[in-house]
Amino acid sequence: MRERLFDPYTGKDLGDTVSSEHTAVKWLVDLHDDLLGGRKGRLVNGVGASCLTLLCLTGLLIWWPGVSRWKRSLIVRLNTGWKRFNWDLHSALGFWMFLFVLMWGVSGLYLSLR
Repeated sequence: MRERLFDPYTGKDLGDTVSSEHTAVKWLVDLHDDLLGGRKGRLVNGVGASCLTLLCLTGLLIWWPGVSRWKRSLIVRLNTGWKRFNWDLHSALGFWMFLFVLMWGVSGLYLSLR
């Protein structure tokens, strides 16, 4: 059964009650929340969020350089070789993105359980 909209004054057919944009957004939400797989997709999303949260927390433990050297790990030195530059960049970006990625993982886990 299809539902249609009509202008109450002229009786003109205005089209479907659900627009194609609404259908596309609904599909994107289903892809984002459930990976187009219903409850199983949401479970897979929850497992992925759990892995991301665990990865984030273990990354912090591995990153921690100690009380006396932690400030040195927050900056990127440009006048070093490419290997050291890459290490400094990875270390600094990991620190500065930590809270964002942790929030992303925890909220993904929470939303997969609702």
